[in-house]
Amino acid sequence: MEVEEEEEDGCEARSKRKLTSVVWKEFTRVKYNGRVKTKCMYCAKKLGGETKNGTKHLHDHLKICTLRRIKLSGNKSLAQGSLRFGAKDSGTISLENYTFDQDIAHKTLLDMIEGNYVSI
Repeated sequence: MEVEEEEEDGCEARSKRKLTSVVWKEFTRVKYNGRVKTKCMYCAKKLGGETKNGTKHLHDHLKICTLRRIKLSGNKSLAQGSLRFGAKDSGTISLENYTFDQDIAHKTLLDMIEGNYVSI
């Protein structure tokens, strides 16, 4: 089994030119299996990051990156939704729309680790 390595340091050392394209605000350069790659800040997809690759494929990825569209628009209706059961105070059970939000899940997990458990 091959171990995949991912380093964020060392990619800048060889680069002599300043990265001027606007796409570099939304990508980071990482070293992956000995090669320089770019990593999308939204979906973490790794794309070609060497100077010979250019930035056209990075622009194209930003146009189709679903997680980027959801994050920038703030519109949760673009996200894939699901249904969940909700209990009301009157004792009835209802079916509700539910959309997963990574930020809310992260905050809830941190609260649980700190001992502030949330009852469901």
